[in-house]
Amino acid sequence: MVRGIACFSSVAALIAFMLSATACRSKGRFSEVSEANDLKLGATELSSSIITVGDSDILSDRCVQMVDRATKFKQSKLMFVPTLFWVQTGEGPVDYYCYDRTYDNNGHVQCPAATSDAIERFRWAMQRCFQRAIDSNLSIALSPHVDDGRGEGRWRNLLAFDPLEKRNGYSYADVVLYPLAEAIRAVAKAETKIYFGMQGEMSSTVFRYPQSWRRLIPDLRQRLSLSIAKPWNIHIGVNTNFNKICGCVGADIIDPAEFVAKYPALWDQKKTEFDLTGIKDLYYELDYFGISSYPSLKPGFNTSDVQNAIYQFDFELKLVHPELSVQKLLAAGKKLHLSEYGIGGGADQNGTVLASNAEEAAKFPFFGIFGAYRKATDPWRLYDTGTPYEPRAYMHYFYDKTLEFLRNDIQFEYTVDAAFLWNQGSWDIQAIYPESTTWEGSFADPYVIQKINEHNSRVW
Repeated sequence: MVRGIACFSSVAALIAFMLSATACRSKGRFSEVSEANDLKLGATELSSSIITVGDSDILSDRCVQMVDRATKFKQSKLMFVPTLFWVQTGEGPVDYYCYDRTYDNNGHVQCPAATSDAIERFRWAMQRCFQRAIDSNLSIALSPHVDDGRGEGRWRNLLAFDPLEKRNGYSYADVVLYPLAEAIRAVAKAETKIYFGMQGEMSSTVFRYPQSWRRLIPDLRQRLSLSIAKPWNIHIGVNTNFNKICGCVGADIIDPAEFVAKYPALWDQKKTEFDLTGIKDLYYELDYFGISSYPSLKPGFNTSDVQNAIYQFDFELKLVHPELSVQKLLAAGKKLHLSEYGIGGGADQNGTVLASNAEEAAKFPFFGIFGAYRKATDPWRLYDTGTPYEPRAYMHYFYDKTLEFLRNDIQFEYTVDAAFLWNQGSWDIQAIYPESTTWEGSFADPYVIQKINEHNSRVW
């Protein structure tokens, strides 16, 4: 789940002034296809995510059960978000990677370092879960996360690590990527499409170590090609945040106008620390690039405003290298994914405060309610759908407009090839994560579920 600011209509003029290209729109802009309207773009499915956190989700039946819930919905692929952990002492490099973060009786965090046995258990458990999806003829997408193993709430987007550097005997590739590739290789069918995101919502590592991530692309492609999946069905990508994409400045700036105004100068002071050509080369070597997309909006927004998070990403990307922009990458045949998408109905980043109206829910869709479903902390009041409620009505409008954008009936500025819901907490409108349904009720929203099913059926 994303943290940080978003780009929305109040900062449109600032971005337009600085880049001579509008990064956000107050009313939205799209390209009308007049006589060329016969050229129909393919509609884009809105797919579900299987989020696993630690051994309790991965090694148990919970992952398979989540796949079973997801197969009840109309879709052709699932995003898997296996969440592991990193342990870091102070501001130095990563000490090690671990699979399970627990608390002892004294409240102390325990996250034992990965071992060869733990790596094998992880590979086997993910293979079992992938098998369940593939048996249902679903394709596999990946966006692996690593969270703060010390429980201090540090954001993965700011974590700078070399994915090939061994820490305590094992690299990120050893602990995360190679076992995932081997698990997919063991169960993929010829027709299985594989969207192998090398990381999820971790921008700093991509910017700090582009050459290491580039070296992983042919390595992972070769490992996956040993499966029976057709070569053209194997796609390698990176999934970053939609903003703060260098993971190096502005982490504490919440106000969107302040961030946009300050970012170019802040980036200009830091950019000499980066291999800018290496970052450009990495993006052009990928098959796709994904962003955690939580567009800040206003009630009554236009369909094209769904692109606001993409505008923000593009605004920052253009400052990296003259040959980098979303449009240039799309023109080069790269695909754009919304690797996380949704709205949480929260009013602060601690996951405990409910949005009181539509405007609060719209402004920061990455704020929501963490944990199991409870009536008292249901931001949508799904336990009382017979009574009108403004945040719920806005949430329905949000998904209506999202699906309208994904239909591609009009050629918008950006073309999205895949989009994945964030299925956890109050964002989980399909109630796929186990705790999204309890004896008190569920985050499942019948209205949104029906709309997504209808949309995905048309995509098929």
